[in-house]
Amino acid sequence: MKNSTKTLLVIIAVIAIVVITLFITRTTTSPKAEILTAEQPTSIITGFAWRYEKGSNDADGLPQTQIFLDTTHTDGKVTSIKIDEVQGSCNTIDAAKDDKDIVSGTTKIQCYAAGMGEWYKIVKAEKAYEVRRKYFEETSPDMTPTNYQYETIVTIPNNESVIAAPTISSDKKDILKDGKVLLSVDDSDIFEYVKKAENGLCDSSNINTTPTRKSFCTSKTTFRAEAFFTKIVVSPTNNAIGFTIQTTELSPDSVAGIFLRLNTTYKVHLLTNYYLGNDFSAFAPSGSRFAFTEKCFEGNCGFTIMTTNTLTSVKHFGNSETGPNYVFVRWINDSTIEYKLDGTTKQTSI
Repeated sequence: MKNSTKTLLVIIAVIAIVVITLFITRTTTSPKAEILTAEQPTSIITGFAWRYEKGSNDADGLPQTQIFLDTTHTDGKVTSIKIDEVQGSCNTIDAAKDDKDIVSGTTKIQCYAAGMGEWYKIVKAEKAYEVRRKYFEETSPDMTPTNYQYETIVTIPNNESVIAAPTISSDKKDILKDGKVLLSVDDSDIFEYVKKAENGLCDSSNINTTPTRKSFCTSKTTFRAEAFFTKIVVSPTNNAIGFTIQTTELSPDSVAGIFLRLNTTYKVHLLTNYYLGNDFSAFAPSGSRFAFTEKCFEGNCGFTIMTTNTLTSVKHFGNSETGPNYVFVRWINDSTIEYKLDGTTKQTSI
């Protein structure tokens, strides 16, 4: 019996020495790092993806994993950033209560070996994204684990501060960026769309209704003089601009559209007919979806949610000439919106 007890104590002592050795090795090979600043990107970051590669064995022959973060950008470029190299393997886990600051659409990962490990997440600071790491360790029920805190180990400039946001020109005829015209109100796609609008503005029966109507419908110069942007909304990723246009020829009717960039090419897409109440509303926090008001009749409107890159309709609210009235209010997150139904505020998932 005594020999069995001694043997058990020896085994426990050996395990304890191994665990302590692993912990010392781990904290030696992965000390509190100086913050690495990634290269300044040339365009806005639109997405993140964790990636793992097999690393070399450490000094004790234990296998290690290299952690990379791949960032995608509005110009189509993908940049790979080495984040860390740790013992054990890594995988995605659910976010915890203290992870409310994690960037929407990203995941938290865990790396683990021999009762100890690291958690990693991505958060957005004022002028950069930050990769933060937190150590954790497993202990017996009668022991209090060390309360490690998250620390920033990599900063990634988000470039929003150095890329000027598009604006409307003072005469409301152009959308400008860095002093250059991105889109003019008399763009051929817009001009032709309004000419053929469902309201019959330029039909043969209406083209002579006013002294300026025929010129408005046939001359881009006259069209430019009378048309103007009432608002623009720039997506969080800077790859799309929502807009609303009115003209003095048929005020206050309006048409809403989106100026979308895929890869390096911008293209205009008109979203509504040319009628009273149409308006571009807002992009979701990640820029992946947007909302716009349409199908208004005698004060009752509806609104539609669409995906940004594919312009696929996700959900439409309201589509009746007799009501009720749906008014988009705001995005709460990428999948939840707030709206008003006949004046009553509601929330729903989409």
